[in-house]
Amino acid sequence: MIHAPKRTGRDFEVSAADGVRIRGTRYDGGANRLVLVHSLAMDRGFWNRAIEHLPAEWSIIAFDCRGHGASNKPGGAYAIETFGDDVAAVLDFAGWPSAVIAGASMGGCVTLAFAARHPARAQGLGLFDTTAWYGADAPAAWEKRACAAEQEGIASLIDFQVTRWFTEEFRKTHPDVAKSCVDVFVANDIPAYAATCRMLGRANLTDSLQKFAACQDCRRRRRLRDAHLYGTDAAKPYRRLDSPYRATRAASFARRSAGDHSRRVDRTI
Repeated sequence: MIHAPKRTGRDFEVSAADGVRIRGTRYDGGANRLVLVHSLAMDRGFWNRAIEHLPAEWSIIAFDCRGHGASNKPGGAYAIETFGDDVAAVLDFAGWPSAVIAGASMGGCVTLAFAARHPARAQGLGLFDTTAWYGADAPAAWEKRACAAEQEGIASLIDFQVTRWFTEEFRKTHPDVAKSCVDVFVANDIPAYAATCRMLGRANLTDSLQKFAACQDCRRRRRLRDAHLYGTDAAKPYRRLDSPYRATRAASFARRSAGDHSRRVDRTI
């Protein structure tokens, strides 16, 4: 785990619609409710430092997506829609009719999928370094990454990942944080990692974004209260990052400087 938050959480386990067991941690607080969805090949610990800085009036859930961390790692192909439905299962288990959902990178895709399939349950969206579609070359690019893990081992991707996650300056000044992320990364189940890569290569949520744009009555009823987006590095060009912003008429879209893909980790030290 990257860093243990000071808030005391309670671990839980919930069964998704297809029986896959999803594990996470719940931090009780006030009436505001937030669910955090981590990025590819990380786990719920990705958010620990952020949780530490959030005010006590927020009740928070961070969970391990299927195929990741302590959650089950089913075989076969994965679908972004199923990941979105897993968020709904977590809400059901918590007894939360709705919540703000925030996700980073892959987690942002999951957040969009959840909001598209369960719009009345999305009070707000936090979309970090993410996109609704990785582009026309996505299937080939993600297949290459999946094959590299399968054929050469997941450790072969460490250098590629670390330079995307952190700036060079941060890696030099916080080697312990960089190492802890690498430790989580190399512990991944390779078949599950490869299945998730291929899922992201297929994922295209652009049609769903149009539903958000058309749902002005939902916004008036505060069903989709706010969507805040933060864009950064070359991992997702701005022309892809700002498509959710334009479609959802998000409350904010901050473009960050290039060079890293894990600001939740390196800006909350």
